[in-house]
Amino acid sequence: MRKNEALGVVAGVVLALPVSAAGADLESRWHAGGVTSDPRSWLGVPFESEGGLEIGAVNDAAHLYICLYPRTARDQFYLLRSGATVWMLDAHGDRRGAVRFRGSPPAGSPPRPPEGPRDAPDPRELRERADEALPELDILDADGDVIETRSRAAGGDVEVRVEASELVYYVVRIPLAAREKEALAAGAEPGATIGIGVETPRFERPIRRDRRRGGPADGSPDAPPDAPEEGAAGEQPAGEGSPPEPVRFWTALVLGTPEELPGVPSAR
Repeated sequence: MRKNEALGVVAGVVLALPVSAAGADLESRWHAGGVTSDPRSWLGVPFESEGGLEIGAVNDAAHLYICLYPRTARDQFYLLRSGATVWMLDAHGDRRGAVRFRGSPPAGSPPRPPEGPRDAPDPRELRERADEALPELDILDADGDVIETRSRAAGGDVEVRVEASELVYYVVRIPLAAREKEALAAGAEPGATIGIGVETPRFERPIRRDRRRGGPADGSPDAPPDAPEEGAAGEQPAGEGSPPEPVRFWTALVLGTPEELPGVPSAR
């Protein structure tokens, strides 16, 4: 995959290989003042698709904004449930650190992925749910260890925003220059080439139970003899299907400058 080749990623290990603007797969468009909650502020920004996500970036003089946009309502479900990690890499392909936000399953019975648009909640309702489910974010060092866990409400240069248009999506804001009170920064100026990575964890399906007996319905020895087989009527929620494979997206990224030409507006 060419995105991986650009940063020399082999089996999830980032090699210390230089990245160049010529080999970059993703451009960060210049957007003075950053992006707002209006989805139209992303018009003209090129997005790369990886798994169930579309990933794009803009920057101004102070911050880089990375958008994680699910492609379907089902992809949105898994992103909200599982969370994601956004990595910063320097021009040599070395990890600088990351911001991680964890998914939070709602209380009560395990939800199921929506079967289609009609089965999906209103985006405003989803945004409220996502805001409630994302009280904290982790700042990681280059080795993936947690440096700091902070409340989203506390603010700061590193920020994760929940936005909504047709689907709920996340915007991760990271400062370009290192700040005294921030442990994570892109460490670059507009026009430079850096690297970013986006990872999602493997989705763990909750154990289903036999509604008639309350026991496992996964074929385990503890299941009652007459427990329905997996996929039998009444046991597997409609539209559940197989969880997606984890996202492993690594790419070289060129930071935009005020001199760049405006892009052609996209459909987003």
